[in-house]
Amino acid sequence: MHHPDPIAVTAINLFPVKSLGGIALSQAEIDQRGLRLDRAFMVVEPDGSFLTQREVPKMALVEVEVLSFETGSIALSAPGMEPITIAGSGGETPATSVTVWGDACKAIDQGDEAGAWLSTFLGRDCRLVRMADSHRRPVRHEGEERNIIGFQDGYPLLIISEASLRDLNKRLPEPVLMNRFRPNIVIGGCRPFQEDSLKSIRIGSIRFDLLEPCARCTVTTIDQATAGRGKEPLRTLSSYRQKDNKVLFGMNAVHRDTGVVKVGDLVEIMQ
Repeated sequence: MHHPDPIAVTAINLFPVKSLGGIALSQAEIDQRGLRLDRAFMVVEPDGSFLTQREVPKMALVEVEVLSFETGSIALSAPGMEPITIAGSGGETPATSVTVWGDACKAIDQGDEAGAWLSTFLGRDCRLVRMADSHRRPVRHEGEERNIIGFQDGYPLLIISEASLRDLNKRLPEPVLMNRFRPNIVIGGCRPFQEDSLKSIRIGSIRFDLLEPCARCTVTTIDQATAGRGKEPLRTLSSYRQKDNKVLFGMNAVHRDTGVVKVGDLVEIMQ
């Protein structure tokens, strides 16, 4: 008898600062807001509006390291810059208001030094903030009351299969890496775009509901190693993954439990 390969987690990616470099982890803690420290920080303009690689492709070149998951301290490094350490406070100083996709969020400014460092490298005036520990930002999905998020676009988690990327790369003039799509959890062993039809899965002790496909933007056209911008993979994706004027790749998900996910964990399809 032929048994299909089990579906398993093949990569876990954390993005402590929205739109800066990601970190590959072998295991991650999932807390209330998603992967611990995922999009806990954000780069903002002086008026508090958020910045991403759409406006500033160079953000891709800033590498982030987590120094302590307990305190939330991180280090930033970038070409030609001395690395900088940020204490990562989320609760002590007066909160400022920042905006991400129309949501006003309470945030703690991470100080002049961090602001100056980023402004110098990115070539525009900006600040680094961390979401206030007390702030509760709801998931943007109808009828979804239970989950809260950090500075993610709208959902705590993004799940993509390796098979979907392989399918796309077969159609592209030049293959792209998964880091264009910034998934938190990558799964292997399934069919291309099988994640689209998964309603509910379990990884370890945690149940995830996959609520809707992720609509992709121009960040996917930025080479994460060089910050160079092109037409692909958005052009090719739009030829076969377009629906209601949105180009879809990967699934937005919420988690029903907290706990730990590890690379190698089996993915159990519940529904």
